[in-house]
Amino acid sequence: MKRSDVNGTECGESVSYGGMEFCVLGLLMIRDMTIYEIHQAFRKTLSLFYSGSMGSIQFALRKLLARGLVARTEETVGKRTRKVYTVLAPGRAAFAAEMLAEIPPAKLETTALARMSFLGHLESHRQRAAVLQSIVRSITAALASLEALRAEVAQIDPAPETRDVFQYQVHTLDYGIMAHNAGLAWFRDRLREAEQAAEG
Repeated sequence: MKRSDVNGTECGESVSYGGMEFCVLGLLMIRDMTIYEIHQAFRKTLSLFYSGSMGSIQFALRKLLARGLVARTEETVGKRTRKVYTVLAPGRAAFAAEMLAEIPPAKLETTALARMSFLGHLESHRQRAAVLQSIVRSITAALASLEALRAEVAQIDPAPETRDVFQYQVHTLDYGIMAHNAGLAWFRDRLREAEQAAEG
């Protein structure tokens, strides 16, 4: 299935909903890197909200190579041979498609933050605003689902033997609602900044 990219032009399939393939592409769009350099860059940036082991990066690179989204070349430095990975044009198209793809609710936070981390790859403020609008819509929908669940939970009268467990489950749900509200406010601020920059 093809999607329109942030310019409105057709591009290839997106990559795994903000997953490791997307993150690796985003890092490689900064510069060509070896797998060790990718891992180090990941550890210094994306690891704040996304877990990425050397093994998961290797697996993502194999998938990206198989799909023709990245290329691998060898460089000789002294007596050592380095394998260097480069993003190809189809990889850039897949990255752009993923930026606007629907976010699965179970991966909302990590996907939204991954897209935010790489938003600077997009050339215009209008493109960035389009991605932020998509994120805001996803958070708004997720928040509405949580609030609907909270309304249902409010009607439950738990049995005495489960009342304490139930109480802390409700507290956990309330935390999720609070976190979504905070995240929504923050992303709306970023969206306003992007929209103002686009107008200016």
